[in-house]
Amino acid sequence: MKLSAATFYALLAGLFAIAIRDVLFEYEENGCSMTYMFEYPEYQRIRLPKRLQRQYPSYGLYLYGEGIYAEENKKLKLTGIPVLFLPGNAGSYKQGKGCLLKLTGIPVLFLPGNAGSYKQARSLGSVALRKAENMDSRFHLNVFTVNFNEELVALYGGSLQRQTKFIHECIRAILKLYKDQAAPPSSVAVVGHSMGGIVARALFTLPKFNHRLISLIITQATPHQGPVLPLDSDLLDFYATVNQHWSERAQELRNVTVLSVGGGFRDYQVRSGLTALPCPSDDPNKLSLVSTAVPRTWVSTDHLSIVWCKELVLATVRTFFDLVDPDTKQITEDPEKRMAVIRHHFVRHPVKIYDDTEDNVITFSVPLEVWTKVLAPRLSYTSPKVLTLKLDDYPSFSHIVVSASNTNAKQFSIDCEFFNEDSRIVSTPVTHVLSFGVTVSEVVLHPTGLIHNIQLQDFHQCFEFHTVTSVFCPVSSGSSVTQISARLHSRRPDNTSTASLQLHTSPGCRYTILRFHGSCLPVYIAVSILLTYEGQLHSLLTTGHTVELGKALSASAKPYRVMPVINILLYLLSVGWLQAGWSALSLPPLDVPPLSEEGGDWSPLVSLLLFMFGSAIAYWGSALLGLSLSLLSIPLSAIHRPSTSPSSGRLGSRGQISLMVFLVVICWTTCGALALIITYLIYLYKVLRLQMSERILKHVLNLAPRQSSGRAAGPGVCVKEGGGGAVEALGPEGSAVSCNGSDLVSVSVLEDTSEDLYLHLTLLTLLTLPVLLSAPSFIYWTKNLRYSLHLDPDPCWPVAIVLVISAVLLMSSSTASIRTSKLLKTSARLQFPVSIAMVAFALLHLYRVAHFIALTLSLHALSCLI
Repeated sequence: MKLSAATFYALLAGLFAIAIRDVLFEYEENGCSMTYMFEYPEYQRIRLPKRLQRQYPSYGLYLYGEGIYAEENKKLKLTGIPVLFLPGNAGSYKQGKGCLLKLTGIPVLFLPGNAGSYKQARSLGSVALRKAENMDSRFHLNVFTVNFNEELVALYGGSLQRQTKFIHECIRAILKLYKDQAAPPSSVAVVGHSMGGIVARALFTLPKFNHRLISLIITQATPHQGPVLPLDSDLLDFYATVNQHWSERAQELRNVTVLSVGGGFRDYQVRSGLTALPCPSDDPNKLSLVSTAVPRTWVSTDHLSIVWCKELVLATVRTFFDLVDPDTKQITEDPEKRMAVIRHHFVRHPVKIYDDTEDNVITFSVPLEVWTKVLAPRLSYTSPKVLTLKLDDYPSFSHIVVSASNTNAKQFSIDCEFFNEDSRIVSTPVTHVLSFGVTVSEVVLHPTGLIHNIQLQDFHQCFEFHTVTSVFCPVSSGSSVTQISARLHSRRPDNTSTASLQLHTSPGCRYTILRFHGSCLPVYIAVSILLTYEGQLHSLLTTGHTVELGKALSASAKPYRVMPVINILLYLLSVGWLQAGWSALSLPPLDVPPLSEEGGDWSPLVSLLLFMFGSAIAYWGSALLGLSLSLLSIPLSAIHRPSTSPSSGRLGSRGQISLMVFLVVICWTTCGALALIITYLIYLYKVLRLQMSERILKHVLNLAPRQSSGRAAGPGVCVKEGGGGAVEALGPEGSAVSCNGSDLVSVSVLEDTSEDLYLHLTLLTLLTLPVLLSAPSFIYWTKNLRYSLHLDPDPCWPVAIVLVISAVLLMSSSTASIRTSKLLKTSARLQFPVSIAMVAFALLHLYRVAHFIALTLSLHALSCLI
């Protein structure tokens, strides 16, 4: 049984490792070109009012400059165009630069995101400087950037509101720097990376914020739809406030131009489906796209390279300069022109300088005999002065003339084809979720076709969709295989539309399409451990003995126990009157799994697969923890001999109460995560002592097998018969010898110690999850320790107090105290509904996992007392 379970979970762990490898390593190489500095970058700190310095001691506002321009900027006599840049996740300060000329310019503000550095603005500023030097209009960008102390705002939401208010003050301070100009700027352009983009949108939720202060927002890899990991309630509340505000006041914010650029396939930190702006579809001034779709860029970027990718930075800087009104030397106030410029550079870009005048149709007075009429359905022609052109964009034209300059004397090839669009549409069924990339749908395409549209039938689960196209083309030495990877970044809008794949192909090639799925599963790991704990309590209730974690997990963590109940709840709440009654009771809505939102037939199978993956991770994670403790106990046993008694203290003792008070004070005055970590380390030492006790007892008993008579047989082992006083031992040759009282060790002590170890190891594994979920708060607290000893706001402290008190009580508990408890039956029965509630309400609110675990541990602590 144990071997078969280990084999099964090993198989699941292997499949999960393949999925992780696919996410982290199976993507295209970085095709971005690096941006380089021509002079040494400098960041001049802008002095803010003392009130702001006291209120935000860890924040700062900087102006980018380099070389002689940085020297000129030290007087802060600015005449440029202010630009605000918000750096993002885990960025390096060496990613951007800018400068000032004593000319009319634009203020641009860069906002960093999660763990981002204010020095990420250098790429934007450097390219803007080179652009300004080569222009005759003599205006430039003033690139400002904000230091957020590299806070982990993607994981800890307590500082997002502080950042938003500080940005508001920064914008006001920036505009004051231009007050001596004849026509000072009235607004600031904002570039936000990662979480900096959501902070930029949050500015409009402030009560006293003037919407005219920002007319343009460009976000890079910003998760607008929701947080990547909802680890605390402050983070989710912040997102809800921002998105609800932009939804309710969509008409009022219609004139604010927002561009969201996702990183595409390479950005595994923020998938591009999250970067889509949650705005009405009819809003003409909001645009969401992926970097692979940006003309003259055509590359996917990871979460950091999107800031310094030269191709994307060039498109951004060109957009800023084309947005400048020649009369005011500031960004145009016309929202239609702003969006026209953005679409020119980020959507179509006809390889020419932006011109707001309409394209004129040129009429040629050329004799008819000069033209050559093409009768063939397909034409291929090679010439040094020909470019590629899609002819069906101009159906009303009688003739199209292509003029191409050829400065490098290289040849260009033009391929023309006339065909019926319906003849190039091919439908194919997609492979299901359990194919693991093995099932292949082969599509036979027209051998000489240039464009093909492949419609994917029965395609429901769009989350983490992968398409792999294998191209087999004949070459001089034989056939070659090229794999092109693509990912659908968001789900389809409804259940009637069909997902399609458009291929621009080369004649003579054969194509094959594959599909693969992947997801994350932290809640299922917690549920598996919780069901394991339920199995141990049930065994203690029925047999009087508990079992080890791995055996309990194999017996109790079954997906068919949980998933049908969740599906029934989802079905019942789809009924109108039941849903109304649920809302009337003020119950929270169910956290619907991302894949089940698609309404696909395979959604239950996906949930089943995720549950099994979660069980495998829980199985091997707990096994690794137990192995680590076992190995650590070997050297410690030689220098530290723990008591052979299974209980290490008395419940409710003065020492326990003192420890509780100490940890609660730490939780209240400093950081709840700190109290959790201290509690966890103490509990870890408790389990380690149990591990050493078990090792010593087994060594003393020489691993003797237990007999049915209650005796332990083995050479040199002392045995105590029942409750009497007769004591004897077996010598080396099997002869009876006498035992001294100091050498007497009862087999029952080893049994009790082993059972205590099994149960405490499970409780320690459960406690590990809240500690990991609270890690961002602890990191944030340590980084700001020099500014404040108390973490404010602290999302962990309420649940941390419950966990701390419960864990301190559990440290001195034993299976003997639980076995005789009046609450054992109640505690064992409640674990299953708690597991159901965790799946129902924590899939989209990960911080709730800690709340459910706190409920479980508090019930266990009460069972020790009652």
